[in-house]
Amino acid sequence: MSTTNLEGRNVVLEGLKRGRKIFEVVIDEGAKGDKIDDVVKEAKRLGIPVTHLRRERLDSIAKTDSHQGVIAKAQTLPTYSVASILKEEKNPFFVVVKDVLYEHNLGAILRSAAACGVHAVVVSGGKGNTLTPVVERVSMGGSNVVKVCEESILSALAALKRAGVKIVGVELTGEKNYFEEDLTGPVALVLGGEDSGLTLPIIDKCDIVVRVPMQNDMQSLNLSVTAGVLMYEKVRQESL
Repeated sequence: MSTTNLEGRNVVLEGLKRGRKIFEVVIDEGAKGDKIDDVVKEAKRLGIPVTHLRRERLDSIAKTDSHQGVIAKAQTLPTYSVASILKEEKNPFFVVVKDVLYEHNLGAILRSAAACGVHAVVVSGGKGNTLTPVVERVSMGGSNVVKVCEESILSALAALKRAGVKIVGVELTGEKNYFEEDLTGPVALVLGGEDSGLTLPIIDKCDIVVRVPMQNDMQSLNLSVTAGVLMYEKVRQESL
């Protein structure tokens, strides 16, 4: 059974409250505050061992640069397939990302995806452990809610198309503004990477390609910002 670090007060507390399999919680012996008290209380309620160590010891076992005096040893989350999500969800909502080079971006996407009710985020497979301690910390618990699928993007899009899910690509050269397109119902939002757009084979799989309008000759937004803009537009349209 593989394990990973959950690092940070909110991340550890979220993991405890959401039933994440946690084996041990380690706390800086000098750490104080309501969140620390909440972590200790929740861990003890669940029968999870709590150890207090010197700050230097936590620094030595941390995998991120911001553990905030709290580290939990947790079971690594599984990854899923697009096919398995399609079997579970009647009105599926996917976010598909061609390339994610920066852990902070994937973490931020998962955080927004959880807030917007996304069922799964699809990333290219074959790159090892996607849900790193940095990704989990930045997601602020979103990784416990939104499933991650690691597989070929083209294969994922083919499965989505067969299932009747509307595939909406996001590109600077899109046919229309994103808020002019109907995003209600089963949808997969497809984004490029931090330093590249969608390839022609991916665009060919899309039902429509939309753009995010920008001023002052700006050519792009941060990947996680673009994802958040599109996800919340779907939420807005479905609330009308």
